[in-house]
Amino acid sequence: MLLRLPCVLMSDDARLERILADDYLDDLSGLSMERLREMRKECQEIEVTLSYIRRLLHAKLDILQRYLDQRSEGGGGDIALLLEQMPEILAVPSRPPGPGRLPVYLSPDTESDEPADVYPEELRGEVAVAMKTVEDPELSEVEDLKTLIESLKVTESRVSSQRREIHTRIDTLQMEIVSRYRRGLANVDALLR
Repeated sequence: MLLRLPCVLMSDDARLERILADDYLDDLSGLSMERLREMRKECQEIEVTLSYIRRLLHAKLDILQRYLDQRSEGGGGDIALLLEQMPEILAVPSRPPGPGRLPVYLSPDTESDEPADVYPEELRGEVAVAMKTVEDPELSEVEDLKTLIESLKVTESRVSSQRREIHTRIDTLQMEIVSRYRRGLANVDALLR
């Protein structure tokens, strides 16, 4: 059974690193509205990519965990049963209830089979390993599956952390934009042009 997950390719592999740099939000008051909007859009695009990768990691974790549970319960890890349960496995909500965020973009570029270039160099290999194909779980040792699951959990945690940092940047940029409208420093008519 193949558990292959598509990877996401970003055109600029330094964007996430640049956006997460401490000085990215420096001197927002000195930037033009156009530049603020560009920065917000860039952050939103990165957030969509991180969300997409995070969802893929959750799906893979859920599938592998269910398979491992079957094997641990003495079921031998029946692939046919696993495939039959796939709708149930993937239907489990992966986030706690709450207001969430309305997505601006629905999906990132998924045309490539290469590891996600959105990550800084040191994390790119980790994502590639976590997204690797499990060719035949039936032949995999239980300890190997547990190691892969732990690797996926660590990677998911790092992706989630980066995603939260991106949300903070989006919120900060949005507050600056709204603040300018409230203070009369921006004109709504400019949006209609």
